[in-house]
Amino acid sequence: MKSILITAILLTQLNLKPNCVVEDMMEQLLMMKYIRPHRESDTEYYLFKNEYSENCSHVKFGKKTLVLSSKEEGNVFKILKLDSLGTRAHIEVLLENENMVLKGKYDKIKGKWKLENSTFIVY
Repeated sequence: MKSILITAILLTQLNLKPNCVVEDMMEQLLMMKYIRPHRESDTEYYLFKNEYSENCSHVKFGKKTLVLSSKEEGNVFKILKLDSLGTRAHIEVLLENENMVLKGKYDKIKGKWKLENSTFIVY
């Protein structure tokens, strides 16, 4: 009986909602100076829902919020790649309507991802 009660208490204290692994990464990447005009515009932007973003409810984009969408064209950020090994990570994000790929490299410091460098490519 005691073990059932302890288990119930522990389960209520756990956050059973899956984490959005890329939220902090995306928010840091979207602060890059290269996309300031997008961040400051009145245009609505979205985050494409795929395996990398499926547990995200939203991502901050300056004063805006990127909400998940199944929309693949237009003002949508689409995470193309996420590689993570221990304390290092690499992400690639496509801004569909601009043919722009944003890349970020991260280090995990005290349990949080910190953007170490970023680049963008327009093709």
